[in-house]
Amino acid sequence: MTYILVLEFVFIKSTAMYLIFGSDGVTIETLDMVWDDETRALFAAILSFWFGHRALKSFQRI
Repeated sequence: MTYILVLEFVFIKSTAMYLIFGSDGVTIETLDMVWDDETRALFAAILSFWFGHRALKSFQRI
């Protein structure tokens, strides 16, 4: 399930980048449209869930 959601996320963001960059060019405003605060928070939550949990488990074993 996680792989499907990640692939869907990558597809949607890649499509958005292609459409925005093709029409406007690359600027800071267009990057903020694709990589907004909600996207950064979601990405950080996913990474901390998968990798943070594993790191904490390894520290608890010591």
